[in-house]
Amino acid sequence: MSQILPQKNSFSKTQAFFYKTKYFFSKNKIQKNIPQIYASWAKTKKDIKELQKLRYKVFAKEMGAKIPGRIDKDIYDDFCEHLIIRDAFNGKVVGTYRVLTQENKRKIGRFYTESEFKLNKSISDNESVVELGRACVHKDYRNGAVIISLWSELGKFMKANHYEKMIGCSSISLLDGGQYASDIYNYLSKQNKINYNYGIEPKKSFDVLKCSKKQNVQLPSLLKGYMRIGAEVCGNPAYDENFRTADFFTLFDINKINEKYAKRFLK
Repeated sequence: MSQILPQKNSFSKTQAFFYKTKYFFSKNKIQKNIPQIYASWAKTKKDIKELQKLRYKVFAKEMGAKIPGRIDKDIYDDFCEHLIIRDAFNGKVVGTYRVLTQENKRKIGRFYTESEFKLNKSISDNESVVELGRACVHKDYRNGAVIISLWSELGKFMKANHYEKMIGCSSISLLDGGQYASDIYNYLSKQNKINYNYGIEPKKSFDVLKCSKKQNVQLPSLLKGYMRIGAEVCGNPAYDENFRTADFFTLFDINKINEKYAKRFLK
């Protein structure tokens, strides 16, 4: 069965989204000048190559991941739906996510997260679960608008296809020797914000530095956003040697979404 993909936004709808988003951010004194953007789902090889180039820029150039060549690609890309955010004026890809459904997971054999974590069957074989991955935003567009647009489109996708749970990895760079990732883990642990009830275990654990330098830790924007809408960090983080990150398994049940965000992302 093919997936139902929401239609690409028309320019008029993009303009409406832009002004709504601009009002939201200026009201909250975050940023007033936000570029016009629109969401679409990749349909061509050209689309895929463009988003893979963006992923390479973010993961290899910025985060230090060991990726051969000049694009970030793997065997999962051919089995995923790819969500794209473009700049409405120049068409440049400025944000992306990929989505792996249960139907396509069965074709490749496992979720990507199963290469890093041991998952129980209530998650790995649950028909209502989809996996999100390779989330990234171009460095010049990290004002919040791209993430809002990505999440809005993902919400439409989930509702249209009757999915209920999203899983994936929230990755923290280890270029600082692991201090920031350790601070995040120690902070979440002290705040009792790590759920161990799912029995999720990393296959290769990240060695957390026990001595945390900070009492109050500023979470990275993506992880903070996940937790604000109701997502949970589950179990201990895994170590990803190729991407040089500590990966926190993250689960979001849309039935448990914070009411404040339900209307915005699940309309």
